[in-house]
Amino acid sequence: MPISTWLMSLAVAPYAVDYFGDVRGVQLSSWVYPQERELGYSAFSAHTRPVFDFFSDRIGPYSYEKLAHVQANGVGGGMELASSIFYGYGDNGPSRQLIAHEMAHQWFGNAVTEADWDDVWLSEGFATYFALPYTEYKDGRDAFLEGVRRSKTQALNFAIANPGSTIVHDNLADIGSVIANGAQIYQGGAQVLHNIRGVIGTDAFWAGIRAYHGRYKDRTATTADLRRAFEEACVAAAATCPDQGEDLLWLFDQLLKGGGALQVDATWRYDAPSKQLHLTMTQTQTTGVVRMPIEVQVTTAAGASTHVLQLTGRNQKFTIASEAEPTGVTLDPDAWVFMRSSIAAGVR
Repeated sequence: MPISTWLMSLAVAPYAVDYFGDVRGVQLSSWVYPQERELGYSAFSAHTRPVFDFFSDRIGPYSYEKLAHVQANGVGGGMELASSIFYGYGDNGPSRQLIAHEMAHQWFGNAVTEADWDDVWLSEGFATYFALPYTEYKDGRDAFLEGVRRSKTQALNFAIANPGSTIVHDNLADIGSVIANGAQIYQGGAQVLHNIRGVIGTDAFWAGIRAYHGRYKDRTATTADLRRAFEEACVAAAATCPDQGEDLLWLFDQLLKGGGALQVDATWRYDAPSKQLHLTMTQTQTTGVVRMPIEVQVTTAAGASTHVLQLTGRNQKFTIASEAEPTGVTLDPDAWVFMRSSIAAGVR
């Protein structure tokens, strides 16, 4: 079984060991310090199988013959070693989110390993993001969106404060700095995947993920390899994927190689005689104008409707037909876009 050298491990300690079954032919176990066996045993046995099934069903088959959860001194959070995940956790034990993040690495970072440290987001951004769809599966859409928005806030705070930093490194010389921009690599990388999903649609997104994993499983891959997988999935999806998803170089370059983040200030007013909503969006970031499809939700007494607007300029005006005066207008209601935005009603 091909395994990148940095993912190999050896743990030595007087462990208490729990072999708690197997799933799809893969042996499951936990290795914890004897004095904490109850805490570790219960968490690992409760969460491992459902997380494993979730990722296997949506991404593809697991690569290794076993999956061991190993308690280890000197590890903060988790370390995604191939088939043996090392954990350092507090008095409450390993959380479901931590276990899901580290297990996601077995598919991305381990089975599919970034070919160069410049692309470390292919490991950490993926693991951070894929723990969120599992949250949706277990806890519902609202919990998922809450997690997305929390992640987005962390990533935006860093990106806006450090506009010269990018998610994909530019020929990184110092390996010690590979995750110096951690919020950008982990949370920002997760937001890149969510933004791509918003542009090409959920079905094409998952098809692209399965193709990428299947093609590069037990191999190395690059950001360009991922982009091509999404583009091919979009072409195969035909009418259900927008034309702009068939060549995603523009989006990948903006999100991964451009510094800062999209920032939008918007105002709207309703013209009752023409039954039209007039919306103005202004890009306020100092790092250059970007292109982005943005959903706008218009709510009236009769209900809500969603419209996709193509943002391409510094200052743009849009018109949306509306039979009744809106009670609210929301930019990006499902938090697809990596941006900071505000919207307010203007003068009527």
